Amino acid sequence: MVAASALVLTVTLVACPSDDEPPAPDAGSAGAAPTTSSVPGTTIGSSTPVASTAPTAAPIPGGCPSGVGVASQSAQQAARCLFQTWEEGNRTRAVTFASLDVVDVLFRERWSPPTGTFDGCSAKSGSEGQVCTMEHRGTRYLFDVRRSEGGWRVTQLQRPAGG
Repeated sequence: MVAASALVLTVTLVACPSDDEPPAPDAGSAGAAPTTSSVPGTTIGSSTPVASTAPTAAPIPGGCPSGVGVASQSAQQAARCLFQTWEEGNRTRAVTFASLDVVDVLFRERWSPPTGTFDGCSAKSGSEGQVCTMEHRGTRYLFDVRRSEGGWRVTQLQRPAGG
């Protein structure tokens, strides 16, 4: 009985280091030094980067609609929600905000941090649509957004050369 209590106490002390001591490496880490990061949630293990799921850009007005039969209520919402689904790697949800060919073009390239910058939307001359601009890692994305089925959808995507 005394031996069993001593064993439990020993395990408890090893599992719960004091506040002054750094945590001991796992048995599976083969003595690897613990990794620390000044930005929470950016690394796992010793060097695996992880994209933050918390948005760092300004909130999207009205959020991103979801569910059956929903549609974006503005050109800005459609473009920004499409870009957000790309950041999340959610191709299935992206078709809520854009035509399938636009989703295919956008998702050919893998998204990587940092979050893109929304530059705004403006009326597209000669149509009732709008052109919304996002910038990400030195590339400018032009989204042609038009009214469709009770809302707005991205119908074309352009990445002008040199921009």
